[in-house]
Amino acid sequence: MDKARKRLMNESFDIHGIWYLPEQNMEQDGVEGILKYSPDKIVLDLIGTFTGEDDEVFFSMQQTPEKKIIYGFSNYGEKITLFDCYPSNAKMSAPGFDTISYSVNWFFAGTQQITSNSEKIIESCTFSLTYLDAWLDLRVIEITTNRENGSATISIDLEKILTQKKCIEIKNPDISISEELNRHIEFPKDYYSEEATRIVIHRFYRLSSKTGNLLSYDDCFENLHILRRLLVMLTGGPLHFLYIDLHLPNETIRSFDESEHEYKHCCRAFFTQVGNISDIQKISPHKPGSMLIYRKDIFDSIENIFSNWFLQQAKLSEIVNPYISGLYLPAYQETKFLNTVRCLETYHRYFFDVAIKETQIVDMEYEEDKIILLSFAAENISDDNKQEFIDRINYEDEGSLQKCLKALIKQTPASLIEKLFGQLNSKQKSKVVLTIVQTRNYYTHRDNQDKYPFAVDDRNTLDSYIKKLNVILQFWILKCVGVDSTIIEKRLSEYRKNYSAFSSKIDC
Repeated sequence: MDKARKRLMNESFDIHGIWYLPEQNMEQDGVEGILKYSPDKIVLDLIGTFTGEDDEVFFSMQQTPEKKIIYGFSNYGEKITLFDCYPSNAKMSAPGFDTISYSVNWFFAGTQQITSNSEKIIESCTFSLTYLDAWLDLRVIEITTNRENGSATISIDLEKILTQKKCIEIKNPDISISEELNRHIEFPKDYYSEEATRIVIHRFYRLSSKTGNLLSYDDCFENLHILRRLLVMLTGGPLHFLYIDLHLPNETIRSFDESEHEYKHCCRAFFTQVGNISDIQKISPHKPGSMLIYRKDIFDSIENIFSNWFLQQAKLSEIVNPYISGLYLPAYQETKFLNTVRCLETYHRYFFDVAIKETQIVDMEYEEDKIILLSFAAENISDDNKQEFIDRINYEDEGSLQKCLKALIKQTPASLIEKLFGQLNSKQKSKVVLTIVQTRNYYTHRDNQDKYPFAVDDRNTLDSYIKKLNVILQFWILKCVGVDSTIIEKRLSEYRKNYSAFSSKIDC
């Protein structure tokens, strides 16, 4: 079995070792146990309990358990640090020995130097995601087949491997992102008698500081997730981390002959992830419709797109996060519909209303009438109700949902709307918008359905509206960060997961 630092987050494996608390001595206080990792759960099973904890830990099982940091030393000689460990199960045996299990939120394999999320000791981190090879599409191996003699020649472009590093200049004062590639050759143990040599190409992203400052795990974790969400929006489907390697400053170690050597200090982070990481999707850069936006589509504008994404996170995250969560977790149709409509409404408020308000001319007559109403309310309304009337008069109408949806549909390319809903006249467009609004109001308030004659309660029709509205939402999010609208519309139409959105028709 490989060391933990060579395992991936989509695998399941065990780490046998000695475990102890940071303030303890491993040789004197260490407890044998097994750390069991799987993509959906991390558990530490100990044969025994930590020194001085017998009564305390069993008592804490009845209370709110206290989270701990636990150190480990594996049978492969790896240092391990476990974070946010909570006792989850304990047994006392007499005669016999006590056992205890801890639920672990996350851990590092290869270090015991990271003691908190905010400690700035990381030089850079490299990471890979599921389907990243398909997204980056950096081809370095060419196979030439000779059909006449049945031979094949495999060539590796070493120059491309050595030079394949694209720094993506984003408008972030401290964060630097680069796309990188490396290779190594794996020989079998008895490689003189077998030809089972493997050439492994790794494609990954590197995150570091532009200024050379050290980063904390929180810094890395936050920016990694921001970048992953962007790639999810571009590829169109859920992506999971395969590994996250944290590179710490080199250490100087002394060998047996007293000579000193530089040691590259690197550790690998492990944590559970939402969604089914084992789900295999057939994604290929050469298979039409398997990916939403291809990297080659945005190659010339990739830096601008990445910069816009990071710069507008404060607003975009409120729109993107609910949509992306629906890609990872199952949800009721009503919840999906409400989330999509809410995201569209939020998008309109942040990115449409701002532009409108900046160009609006102040209506002086309206302002004068408002002053008259405020004066009347101050003098004639009872004290109990006065503030409520004043608040209503001062309320800035951000526009009803109906107005928001009309504006979004009007600004969406007519050809895309036609592909989704068919040819609509003005009356039919108004009916589509009214149907969405009344359906949202009905599922939000759950009051008398007779108040909402256009509300959708048929499951197939509701599902069709969800898919069509998701396509419109995808269009505006991608356009917002700088993807060309012509490319977006073309790829939305080709993307296989959107086929049903374009093929299913609803009564307008």
